[in-house]
Amino acid sequence: MNYMGVVWSDKESSERKAFMNKVHQLVGRLFHHASVDGAADQMSKGVIQDSLPPVISEAEASRSIFGNGERWENGAVTNRVEMEPDSNIKLLRKGIIRLVMEEDQIRIYHCIENTRVYHEVEPRFLDIDSRMAPAVEYLIESYPETVLVDSLPLEGVEDKVTLATALYEKGIIVTMEPLKPIFDD
Repeated sequence: MNYMGVVWSDKESSERKAFMNKVHQLVGRLFHHASVDGAADQMSKGVIQDSLPPVISEAEASRSIFGNGERWENGAVTNRVEMEPDSNIKLLRKGIIRLVMEEDQIRIYHCIENTRVYHEVEPRFLDIDSRMAPAVEYLIESYPETVLVDSLPLEGVEDKVTLATALYEKGIIVTMEPLKPIFDD
């Protein structure tokens, strides 16, 4: 109390110098143990929750679940579409998702389902298997370019299509061209 604080900030003393050296040493050691990336993910998760949902243009709607997905009409499902390995996809917008590891779970936090009322809903996320995380990273890093579903860094085609379909159904990704409807006979 007799050598630290605003009153003492411009004074030189051996106690102050020793204390500042010790703080510098401890903070330096703390830096090696602090999860800076984890802290950045938590901050970004808050930004995602604070964000408004993206405005979808007509062109984007026609290439996303918002304008080109299954609909219930007259007691039947219409406009059923399927993601294919040769579908070109990309994130709807930069910054609409954040890949976060919390405890033993990998989550994709997104703002697609946010409302226009501040924090009206809890943070929205999609839980994914840890095997899928590199593919989500690949989509984030590839934006604004489109990538083939088949180029996602996952083992099997089924996993690639499953992930792309899940992201499409949440509105997180768009396709380069509208998906063609499948008609059941």
